[in-house]
Amino acid sequence: MASFLTHMVIGQEHLKYFREENEIEFLKGNIDPDYLYISKNLDKAKSHYGKPHNPKLTQKQNFENKTILLNYLKQNKLDDSYNRGYFLHLISDYYFYNKVIDIGLVENLTNDEVKSTYYDDYTKVQKFLLTKYAPKFLPEIESMMYIKNNFLNIYKKGAPTLFSMNKFEKYIEYCSKLDLDNFANDILSEKFKQ
Repeated sequence: MASFLTHMVIGQEHLKYFREENEIEFLKGNIDPDYLYISKNLDKAKSHYGKPHNPKLTQKQNFENKTILLNYLKQNKLDDSYNRGYFLHLISDYYFYNKVIDIGLVENLTNDEVKSTYYDDYTKVQKFLLTKYAPKFLPEIESMMYIKNNFLNIYKKGAPTLFSMNKFEKYIEYCSKLDLDNFANDILSEKFKQ
């Protein structure tokens, strides 16, 4: 999964390109899949509409299964800002695992080794995200953002291990500018196959 801060940035950047009826609800939805997983101890596969990690599958296959966008669209409509924000979160995670992370670097690692490495990578991009995008920590979502107090002051120098900064920046831009309705239609009509 992309970090809380990465999701915040993508959600707030998205609102520069697309209007939402209720921006606060959109931003809450955009944080909720990880918030529910961590704060409510909800199964991650459930909050992300994916399948649990299967040690018999390759890392690539497990990454493809972490978030299944069609599962979300079969169970939810994009009829309110919260659902649209939730969908953007899932899209962002899907692209993070399948387009940003260099699969060749993780294919022979255990799941725990992969988690440890990408959580370490988050600390290497924190300062970049805060400096380049200056996300706003809105009072309405601050209680969801326990990360602000617990993790934002943890910075590590150096380049991320599992992805390039160039690819990471392009990913943020791509997800931020993605038309959610068109993308949902592409998934439902099978123009986009996961």
